[in-house]
Amino acid sequence: MPVSTAEYNPCGWRAWLNNTTITLGMNNVFDQDPPFVAGNLENGYDPRMTNIRGRAWYVALTKRF
Repeated sequence: MPVSTAEYNPCGWRAWLNNTTITLGMNNVFDQDPPFVAGNLENGYDPRMTNIRGRAWYVALTKRF
């Protein structure tokens, strides 16, 4: 008789969601401009602290096996 390590879960599609993480997020929710920095003559803001992209959203799906 063969030895099987497979498990049967009667929940169906819910079994695929075990050890799954879904992450939703948004940066710069209010779509504000970065603060003006007079010392930075290149673009008027400090690129080390902020970015000029504006509002951005993201989705991440992580599945651990």
